[in-house]
Amino acid sequence: PAPSSRGGCRRMEPDPGAEPQRLPWRSYKLLVDPALRRAPHKVYRYDGVHFSVPDSGFPPAGAVQDPRPRRIWAKHRDLSLPVPKFKLDEFYVGQVSPREVTFARLNDNVREPFLREMCRRFGEVEEVEVLLHPGTRKHLGLARVLFASARRALEAVTHLHNTPVMGNLIHAQIDLRGQQRMKFYELIVNGTCTPQTVPTGGAAPPGGGDKPDTPEPRRRHSADTPFAPPPGNGTPDPPAGGGYG
Repeated sequence: PAPSSRGGCRRMEPDPGAEPQRLPWRSYKLLVDPALRRAPHKVYRYDGVHFSVPDSGFPPAGAVQDPRPRRIWAKHRDLSLPVPKFKLDEFYVGQVSPREVTFARLNDNVREPFLREMCRRFGEVEEVEVLLHPGTRKHLGLARVLFASARRALEAVTHLHNTPVMGNLIHAQIDLRGQQRMKFYELIVNGTCTPQTVPTGGAAPPGGGDKPDTPEPRRRHSADTPFAPPPGNGTPDPPAGGGYG
């Protein structure tokens, strides 16, 4: 092949039919351009060390490093990432954290803001719900409080169970999936009991009467269990046109 020069950069022209030869350079930079400044020819620097002309008068680039100032990497920022909170539905088969508390025999004047403020001194409260009659919208004396941790829920039950609140001795217990609350709800709505005569079973243990759900070796189907908890937070769904407060 015959040498040729294009723009001051010498390269080898391959013969017709021969395989093209690859130059050993990986990168280059144009240092002198006659179109921009007075110079007899262009000067290229290859890979930061080699030059297209001998005695170009330019020093090698040396070790390549990040041109950004190093002080920007010396700062450490503390990140506060939110921890996701998972919602459990009726298809969950794992162990349920005992964070849900059911209140019964509440006074009619006990509403969500008052109940949240009463439970807040024991720990962070995530959800508060006071149950109302689906038809008459009357207070059923039942409420649901979801704490951020099981320890705070147990502490609230220990201090609030069988204590007077607005003239009523309230009942508080740990209620997994709201199963006991559903029983109270059905008895009151059907007219079997009143909000103040609902059978709470006397003194409740600090941990409640329900045992925690344990994972089973296989996923059960709906036909295998006589009772399936309702979707959502365990509160019965109201009929059309009704709801809870």
